[in-house]
Amino acid sequence: MSMRNRKLYILITLTVAVVFSLLIGELVCYLFYTNYYDGRPPHLNSLFKPDDLIGYRNKANFEARWGGIVYKTNAEGWREEREYQKEKPVNTYRIMVLGDSITFGMTGFKQTEIYPKLLEGLLNSNGRGMHYEVINAAVYGYSNSQEILYLKRYGLEYNPDLVIIGFCVNDLYPSENPFPQTAPPFYNTLSVSQIQNPLFQAASDTEAGRQSVFDRLYLRALFKRLWYSRKKIEKVRQKAVKTKEKLRSTAWKLIDNNLNELSTMAEKNNFKALLLFIPQHYMNYKENQNAAFITRLKNIAGKNNIPFLNLVPEFYNSHDIYNLYRMAGTISKYHDTIHLSKKGHKLTARVLYNYITRKPLN
Repeated sequence: MSMRNRKLYILITLTVAVVFSLLIGELVCYLFYTNYYDGRPPHLNSLFKPDDLIGYRNKANFEARWGGIVYKTNAEGWREEREYQKEKPVNTYRIMVLGDSITFGMTGFKQTEIYPKLLEGLLNSNGRGMHYEVINAAVYGYSNSQEILYLKRYGLEYNPDLVIIGFCVNDLYPSENPFPQTAPPFYNTLSVSQIQNPLFQAASDTEAGRQSVFDRLYLRALFKRLWYSRKKIEKVRQKAVKTKEKLRSTAWKLIDNNLNELSTMAEKNNFKALLLFIPQHYMNYKENQNAAFITRLKNIAGKNNIPFLNLVPEFYNSHDIYNLYRMAGTISKYHDTIHLSKKGHKLTARVLYNYITRKPLN
């Protein structure tokens, strides 16, 4: 073999070895790399459409597959298999559930495995002689402000008897709007871009909306995380903490206004309201952990005559906190401490069922 051919042979061999190693690395990352919140599944990037009042909402009649699950919306953009008439059928009690990605069930669950539909099944199986409709009107990324705006513009037309607001810790602040040109006024009041999870934003794998094959590589995600030094990540964290502190008082005032408006709408339109607090995983290990935040939210709800249902005691008493969240399991492409697992959705539905059936509905 000539020297030239030998060099060519070595070059080709090295190239093949490198490519093969990268492919193996990509496969390993695909199986084991844990993606801690956030960024919606790439197949759902086209889920939203602009809305001049709320910023964005779900598209009507949308369909996409991700993680073996088919995500569909109906003509209203709700994650529902059926359509609902604005006029309620006779002898029907209608519940509308508003919330974010937890309530929408973004994390690889069928529509029937999420707590609104599980609640519907429980209510209709108890033989009280009433038919129950539980509408899942949640939208990924919505804050409390957007949920109230959505109810005011679209939800009231369907004459709910009960409105449940699923509240998560980060609902104090609006998420990043995919359509800045239609940002509602409160986005200007709370300029919170990239403070929901600053570490993710600084050293993430793929930003929401990116579509190319390169952007979806798991190796790229891993290298990008390793590239950011601890010092730089800590700097981002500290900046986010300062930003949040400045915004916190404004955010709480906004929550107070939102719940006041919800109370006014409930009285005017003859429905009952319920604020459901869905804790993040870390909030459940000590019964009184984060009590100040929860107490403040409860007090604001009480001030505005909105019943408050806190899931922390039930989660804490379950003695199975770890398995109530998507963090359970070792191999997952969507693995986090915020979104509920199937078990978490089942427990949430059961708590809501007990609350509703023990309280007079009319």
